[in-house]
Amino acid sequence: MSLASSPGMMFVALLAGGVSLCLLVHEVFLRYRNQVRDRLTEEFGDPRQRTARTSLFKDLGRLAEEADAEQPSLWSRWELLVEQADAPYTLKQLLLASIAVGLVVATPVVALMKSAPVALLLFPAGCAAPILYTLWRRLRRIECLRRQLPDAFDIMSRSIRAGQTVPRAFQVVADDFDPPLGDEFAWCYEQQKLGLPLDVALRDLARRTGVSELQMLVVALLVQRQSGGSPVELLENLALVVRKRNRLREKVKALTAEGRMQAMVLLCIPPLVLAVVSITNPDYMTALWKQRWLLGAMAGSEAIGALWIRRIISFRY
Repeated sequence: MSLASSPGMMFVALLAGGVSLCLLVHEVFLRYRNQVRDRLTEEFGDPRQRTARTSLFKDLGRLAEEADAEQPSLWSRWELLVEQADAPYTLKQLLLASIAVGLVVATPVVALMKSAPVALLLFPAGCAAPILYTLWRRLRRIECLRRQLPDAFDIMSRSIRAGQTVPRAFQVVADDFDPPLGDEFAWCYEQQKLGLPLDVALRDLARRTGVSELQMLVVALLVQRQSGGSPVELLENLALVVRKRNRLREKVKALTAEGRMQAMVLLCIPPLVLAVVSITNPDYMTALWKQRWLLGAMAGSEAIGALWIRRIISFRY
């Protein structure tokens, strides 16, 4: 064999050895990692769907910025609101949808009626529709969680009395309850199984739900871990307190039902009368449409009245 061919053979041999080594590494490590990932996905679902929305899995730089900040930014608070609503979209998607709905509502008015002031009034209303839907979705979810909490606390206390641990009691609630409470407790239990400390998972549960009663549970469990005491008695007392708060909340809603109905009627009459008269007698409304400042004053008065009535009939307890 000539010396000229030796470097070529050595190159081929090194290339074959490198390829074999890469295949061996892929077979030993990467394939095992893919199997583990598939097993976790089969057991718990795709974790990226929820880890992408929780602050526990953000990069360290962003976590440091949030820890140093005295108050969260406005963007962070709106992100938390969307997360508490358990919405299938992000805050950026919500803002884009709001702008799109506003344009869809305002564009036909400009094209058909040739009225820019009316379009300027309808555009904010259209933009507010997706945001109001998200707020309504959040309130409905919080109310559902509050209704489920007393029975969940009772089951947790019985589980701990039977010899189970607090994390195991979370799993019992996750198995026995329907969403949304079952999903939230299941996620909290999975976070602990994945290695997060109990106090971190509990704080994330309180932040993620936005329910004051769950915040009471988190504070009570953290204090109980540090100072001791009976978790069974703690959970029984919490169940009693939450039931009393729910009864008080329903009583307040019943006593303020008349005021809320009056507010809806008073706020709906002016725009309804304006629309009916504009359709039945458009010549009569011509003078009003020329005085655009009157329309702006009406809209402003409606907004001030709505906020004032809401403040009168709303109670914090």
